[in-house]
Amino acid sequence: MIPANPILSSVHVSLINFFSALLLAVSFLLLGMSQAFSQNTEITETWQWPDERWRDAVNKVRAGDELVPERWPQNSRVAVALSFDFDSETLSLRTGITTPSMLSSGQYGARVGVPKILALLEKYEIPATFFIPGVSAELYPQQVRNIASGDHEIGLHSWIHEATPTLARDDERMLMQRAMETLQRISGQQPVGIRTGAWEYSENTLELIEEFDLLYDSSLMADDNPYELLADDQPTGIVELPVEWILDDYPYFGMDRLSAIRPHMTPNEVLEIWSAEFDRAYAEGGLFLLTMHPQLIGHGSRIQMLEELIQYIRSYPDVWFATHKDVANVAASLIE
Repeated sequence: MIPANPILSSVHVSLINFFSALLLAVSFLLLGMSQAFSQNTEITETWQWPDERWRDAVNKVRAGDELVPERWPQNSRVAVALSFDFDSETLSLRTGITTPSMLSSGQYGARVGVPKILALLEKYEIPATFFIPGVSAELYPQQVRNIASGDHEIGLHSWIHEATPTLARDDERMLMQRAMETLQRISGQQPVGIRTGAWEYSENTLELIEEFDLLYDSSLMADDNPYELLADDQPTGIVELPVEWILDDYPYFGMDRLSAIRPHMTPNEVLEIWSAEFDRAYAEGGLFLLTMHPQLIGHGSRIQMLEELIQYIRSYPDVWFATHKDVANVAASLIE
């Protein structure tokens, strides 16, 4: 008979104790879930929802009247609003990533992308809007001041690009207040518009936009043109300047090395798409709004593409380049 190994016996006992504790924990978890299912009638398939539930969800934040003038300022046929989300390192920091390699991509946006963008805008005398997280402003105050020193607008864009839908109301309010105070202190501008991080809303976002008396939001996608936001079917007086993934550089140029997300289109292909989108906006007399990111659009072939797009747009008569604030003011004047 082989004598028992005291070390192995100790390991066996530890494993038995571990799995016993794990089994007990799972039992309590299953019991709690069973009680939750029996007590919470809200846990149902969506096709089982009563009508008021899906109606309430749809009507929480909704598009009201489209707000497009017969002619834009300077008797223009189309409004062109270029925007840049100056996220810097917050795209990594928001999920707790602090590795230098990942953070350096965000630094590129501030170190290289923003100066290239400002030089291009100055060359063609075009005002633009920069949506900036509070953390980005704290990291790069001089860049923010450089932006604000031109004819460019500074807009709210979260604190650290946090996931808005996960926030409690008080936390969302605190972060919005903190970001606003930071941008105002560093840039000297009082933000009047917001673009939420990743274009996401919580149950409380619109109410907070109203509380902070903001002129406009630029996070939603219910139209090609400006419209008034409705809260539970009631007009708010807040202008929405809609965004769209087709008119954002990230789907074309963004990359996550830990996933299947890879750039899959050339700058020339994106130029073709954006030019066609502008053509349609021009034909309809509406709004052409682009969302770009300094860490993406700032690379050589892409900033060259943006310059070619600007040249293409400028080849048309009666084009009004404007900040989001300027467009929102025109749209707001149409609200009855």
